[in-house]
Amino acid sequence: MPHGTWAAAQRLAVLRMMNLALHGRRHPDPTPAPIILRCERHPVGAESAPPAAAPFVVTLQCRTAPADGSGAARLLGAAVRFLIDATPPAVPPVAMLRMIGGFACAAGLLGPSPAVTLGLNDPLGRQARARLICPRFESETTTFGSAHILYEDNVLGLYILEIAPGRAIPAHCHRIMRECELVLDGGLLLRGRPAAPGAAFAWSFGDVHCYRNPTAVPRRILCIDSPRFQPGDERPVDPPPPLAPAVPFRTYLG
Repeated sequence: MPHGTWAAAQRLAVLRMMNLALHGRRHPDPTPAPIILRCERHPVGAESAPPAAAPFVVTLQCRTAPADGSGAARLLGAAVRFLIDATPPAVPPVAMLRMIGGFACAAGLLGPSPAVTLGLNDPLGRQARARLICPRFESETTTFGSAHILYEDNVLGLYILEIAPGRAIPAHCHRIMRECELVLDGGLLLRGRPAAPGAAFAWSFGDVHCYRNPTAVPRRILCIDSPRFQPGDERPVDPPPPLAPAVPFRTYLG
């Protein structure tokens, strides 16, 4: 074999060995351990009732899940507990998972990874598992900023209401929808007074409520309507009567 041909064969053998080494190398799976949340249900309006004997157990796993103890993980835990307390007991576990996953994605708590694996065991022994590819959520431009539609069915709707700087949700009430809201960000005024992040409020029929954002950045509220949002049931109250300070039914961050 001519020298040049032999040298070329040696170079080819080295390249093949390098290629095998590169493709055969195994990298550790960077997926972190799942976030596990154990939550007792305290239904809205039944704060004095004892919780169920068994808790809800929610697991969430994705490659960019928030670190345990971080602000994002605390906000996720607050939202999960709020959803468990504020949704009707008849909501099936798979719908609860879709709401939890939808919130985590829409609130930007999962970083750039769009896929999340969720599990739920409830006190009735029901179980659900789901792997969600976080979708693009429908959003609507409103007079106060924007409303992000996270989940809707015949029983309820879940929304993030994003109030733009200097804007307000005017005083209004409802006659059809029952509404529960969780304040996600600081800086908002509810009935003219500061509303702390993690404070949750339940509005019965006829309860007048309004928010204003006096800050320079958008501020958010997580909102559950039951039944789902009915545009004709957003009943303006103008001028609003003198409003007492709103009292949260529970505070999930503290």
